[in-house]
Amino acid sequence: MHAHSMDDPIFEAAYAMAYTRTGGEAKRLCLRCHAPTTRLTRDFDQKQEITREGVTCDFCHAVTDVDLSRPENPFTLDPLTLNLHSSRESERSMHGRKKPSVLASSEFCAGCHEYTPRDGASLMGTYSEWKESPYSKQGVRCGKCHQPHEEGRVSDQRTTLFREALTTGIGPAGMPSITSDHEEILTRLQKVERKGGNLSVVVQLTNVGAGHRIPTGIPSRSLELVCEVRTVPDGKTVIRQRTYRKRVVDRQTGEEFPDDSDLMWKPGRLVEDTRLAPFETRTEAFKFMVVPDKNVVVKAYVNYIYQPILIQKTEMKIQVSGDQKEIPAGRED
Repeated sequence: MHAHSMDDPIFEAAYAMAYTRTGGEAKRLCLRCHAPTTRLTRDFDQKQEITREGVTCDFCHAVTDVDLSRPENPFTLDPLTLNLHSSRESERSMHGRKKPSVLASSEFCAGCHEYTPRDGASLMGTYSEWKESPYSKQGVRCGKCHQPHEEGRVSDQRTTLFREALTTGIGPAGMPSITSDHEEILTRLQKVERKGGNLSVVVQLTNVGAGHRIPTGIPSRSLELVCEVRTVPDGKTVIRQRTYRKRVVDRQTGEEFPDDSDLMWKPGRLVEDTRLAPFETRTEAFKFMVVPDKNVVVKAYVNYIYQPILIQKTEMKIQVSGDQKEIPAGRED
């Protein structure tokens, strides 16, 4: 995903809108993370090939220190390691590359994955969420889950948990140890009780596998808990829902932002945060009216909801030339 930070279709659409609405001013905010070499090159117009590489290998390995007290420019870079003289990745030698200890720190991730505008609410607080969690207290850093490494093996390209990468038993009493066998969210039908035509369902939702709140990142993402009751055999289905989200509204208008570009650019105000913290369990109760003499199937599941604006290919058909004649009936030429 870092390699495609500049050509990801979600980013391309949001960046195009933000760039247009701000008269180009958004480029300094957006590109400092999506093309972080601009922190040194100032190539905000993307004239250099290295800028279009996005979060390039060279940038991360050139970082020697991170100071989160400077949110606009937290990275200290070694310009000799960040070789900007060649425009082709294949021509930039790997000799002399370093692996600074800062690369393994969560503070390194926070340089881009923690963002609070000067006059607004926190829009990305993944680092802060981790800092307040049991993971931080036990020394389980971001990279243990998101960048697992083992000698002699190629790391999984997906965001997964490696059994060997995490310590065990860091959860509260009674919670499972965090291993690759568990998903981030555990959904359980805790209680189902039926009395005639009344059906009561209690669902427990637990964040068992994420060292931050779920969902994390920008507030336009949310979780949706669905409790579904289906009558057998006719298939009639009734659904109840709960939504978990971080709700940020426009500070001036009080309205929700229509898209990510405005969300990232305009000052916002936090009005609600119902997301699940690490190891937090949420208990939800639902009530249904059912047919007394028919069987029912009860199901509970969680959906991840995100509705970004995408740039899509659209055929444009414009007639640019033509001719027309009316031919009367019976006429022969």
